[in-house]
Amino acid sequence: MPGKRQHQNLFKPGHQLWRNRLKTTAATKVPDYSNDDQPGQPSTSHVQDVTAGVGVVSPDSSGQPYDLRSKSKAGTQENPVTGKLGSMRVIHIEKNANMWNSAYQGHIELGTCARPHFHVGDERKIGLVVQQKLKCANCDFVTPFHALYDERDTAKRGRKAAVTNVALCAGMMETAIGAKGLQMLLASMDIVPPARTSINKLARKVGGEIEELSKKDMQKKAKEVAGRKRKLKYVSMDACYNSVTRFNNKKPGQAASQAIATAIETDSTNKYIVGVAVQNQLCWRGSFLRNKGFEVECGTANAHFDCAANHPVVTPCVRDA
Repeated sequence: MPGKRQHQNLFKPGHQLWRNRLKTTAATKVPDYSNDDQPGQPSTSHVQDVTAGVGVVSPDSSGQPYDLRSKSKAGTQENPVTGKLGSMRVIHIEKNANMWNSAYQGHIELGTCARPHFHVGDERKIGLVVQQKLKCANCDFVTPFHALYDERDTAKRGRKAAVTNVALCAGMMETAIGAKGLQMLLASMDIVPPARTSINKLARKVGGEIEELSKKDMQKKAKEVAGRKRKLKYVSMDACYNSVTRFNNKKPGQAASQAIATAIETDSTNKYIVGVAVQNQLCWRGSFLRNKGFEVECGTANAHFDCAANHPVVTPCVRDA
């Protein structure tokens, strides 16, 4: 402001306060080793005195502090990832044996040391299964990552999905357990559970494939029962809702927001399911966008991209199934 003395900055980049300089000077002071038996080399007494503090000062001319780390005892092998591997794993027995056999064979061919001692050097977690590589504790021999699971054969590029993960998602859809319950079940057995996001992402792909297989199977059953006829003659249908009341004051129209209807043929004694209708009015993405001020109507032509709802909110469920 005019009329007032401007404040002058007396500090430059990299400036250090006077009291901090005193601490740094005292911490980096080089001890005197002139009375030692071997000049220029620190004795055991000096090391014990200095290690009582925070750090150790090097005896060279630079004076840079460094930390002392205790050496491992002779004959002991340390595993750097022991803490990560202290639980159960789901692995393929044959592929695990092949990994160890290939490690010993490669170590013999290189001949880096006479007595190898292998441990798990690193691990990659892919859903419920893992990829591991072995490392020798007596030398620098390291194996590449081995997939301890069967891969799914697909024509797509990139990493193939594990058969165990796909089977896990398919089994979840046949039971009432969800991703959260699955994590609790695996953690109770001391098995590292997969992340919930990876489970949901893979379950969405597996669910689409199961839906296509179910449609083809229902069409096959309908043709089998109809025989030479073009269509079935007797079909019964029933539906279930996610609400036990008819109306709700929190939403217009019907209280239920989800409904599942099944069509069963009665032309034969087998009573095959020949049709399924699923109607859903719930979509968390649409609710999020409406709270932000966007005008979207889930389940209609004005719906947003990747809408989870397939039925309008104001239309009763199973009306036009």
